[in-house]
Amino acid sequence: IFFIRKRFPTELSAVVPVLIICGAKDRRAAVQTQARPQYLHTSATKLIFEVEDGDHFVANGPSGGTKIEFEKGTSKFKAACNLGCASLCMCLRCPRQRWCIPYPKAIPNGPSGHAKDYAQRGAIGGVALAWLQLFL
Repeated sequence: IFFIRKRFPTELSAVVPVLIICGAKDRRAAVQTQARPQYLHTSATKLIFEVEDGDHFVANGPSGGTKIEFEKGTSKFKAACNLGCASLCMCLRCPRQRWCIPYPKAIPNGPSGHAKDYAQRGAIGGVALAWLQLFL
């Protein structure tokens, strides 16, 4: 499957407040190529929250999260089968409701980012809640 890299629109949001949570060590969606351009192209009230040691899974829980926590209990073989079947369904342009996922319980969904006593203001969850409270 070939993915076409699209450019960011000239303006992302003019009215909806935006909170961007990103990890400094994210290799899939690097801050410099993803989060910063989105932040710069957003004209609405905005905040970027970059987590120093965060990876791609940093926003998966109230205190962040990691790839290891996210994939806990997942079989790589079963996950690969799911990906292969879903990719084939996309290529064949099957309606989404008819996609074949042979191992539905193999989809990574591990709990991550459990609250820690030493996390100031609940870490990421606290920042997100404080941001939301400004607009509610």
